[in-house]
Amino acid sequence: MTLDSSRLGTTFGPSQIKGEPLVLVYRLMFAVISVTFCINTFRAGVVLCDPITVPWKLALCVWFLSGALFLIQWPHWLVRVLHYVTVSWVLTHSMGVFNVECKFFVTMSFFNIWFNFRKGQINSERNAHLLHAMLLSFGAYLFFGGFITKMQDNYWRAGDGIRYVMSLPWIGPQWARELFTHTAFTGMANWGALIAESAILPFAIFRWSRPAAVLAFVSFALFLCFGLRIQLIGWEALAVAVLFLSTIVPFKSPIPTERRRIANWDILGPVVSYTLVAILTAHAARVALGYGFSPALYLVGRSTLNIQYDKLFTKEHFLSIDAFRVLLIGSDGQVREPIQVFLEDGTAGPQSSGILSSRWLQAEMYRMDRHFVAQYIGASGSIPPSVGRVVQYCLAANNETVPIERVEVLVREVSLPNPESDWMTLMTFDLSEGKFDFHEEIVK
Repeated sequence: MTLDSSRLGTTFGPSQIKGEPLVLVYRLMFAVISVTFCINTFRAGVVLCDPITVPWKLALCVWFLSGALFLIQWPHWLVRVLHYVTVSWVLTHSMGVFNVECKFFVTMSFFNIWFNFRKGQINSERNAHLLHAMLLSFGAYLFFGGFITKMQDNYWRAGDGIRYVMSLPWIGPQWARELFTHTAFTGMANWGALIAESAILPFAIFRWSRPAAVLAFVSFALFLCFGLRIQLIGWEALAVAVLFLSTIVPFKSPIPTERRRIANWDILGPVVSYTLVAILTAHAARVALGYGFSPALYLVGRSTLNIQYDKLFTKEHFLSIDAFRVLLIGSDGQVREPIQVFLEDGTAGPQSSGILSSRWLQAEMYRMDRHFVAQYIGASGSIPPSVGRVVQYCLAANNETVPIERVEVLVREVSLPNPESDWMTLMTFDLSEGKFDFHEEIVK
């Protein structure tokens, strides 16, 4: 059975991409994100790596240089390979969380290796299949990590998921929280989010429906960037959306192609083969984690479909999350807070919500949870390494000349059922005597 290619549209077809200026915008956005992400990772190095090794510093230098070369529009194939290898190595070997921010960025870097960039264009048949695979990759991640996970959650099935998400004080700007928690809007927004996350993958399979998949991804990226305001994830998704959008925005007419009859396998072949490779490499990733080694397939598995359940913004995510603050008390009695991951009202601070800021430090709230800290101290008698790294990072960020005598780590519940609780002292460090106190009463 064959199909007439002229009936399938041109999205991701073997012809020149229409919106060439948008391809250039994507490259510039990726370069800026790459350089910013590298700087943020370097600044948070004391949190991510213990100790900070020479290879880690060297990898960061290569990462920064390759991102800078992208910025000046010199994306040589060797630059792209070096970028992917170093980025993957740093993000998978650090002590930090390999979160959505990392998954999006590594996936972008992986596909950049294979694109044939030429004067801001992507104009080969190979690139058309790569764009298709890239859309499938993001669509599959949102389908398995978003839609399927949420459909197992009582809050989302009841139509209240988006309301609970936007009730979290560390999510999004004030206008978004007021809009998406309004009674008349929550149900529509709830199911709109589920439909968008579920539609991208099936719509991406066939060429005639891919424009709908692209528009669904664009809407997802806009909400992530401006509604939830989760950085750098939002800007990464927006950059990818710009690249996909270049396939349907007619800045320039595509190069006429010869009408030909193509087999169904020409369409489904890349889908089937890419899915098999992604599943195999995802299995290789699990094997690598289980046996303590990291072959090349492990990195590729992290960069493709990466099929897994991320229990983000479900019941488990709504409950028992603690924001944290680290206060430094100097010998003069003054209180200093050089790093503001969360503000006094529980909302996100400049180190986690500013434009192009990274979520490395904000992600540490899952390890600063008072229940986790209590269990760790009870089992080992020592402080969790994650808490020690965050405290060390905040001390290193202090620019004052006054000696610091005491450090207080405060936590506050910023999730259901009590998102407006008061700050409580989790731990106190006496630097002069080298002792710490854990305030276990706050766990009861």
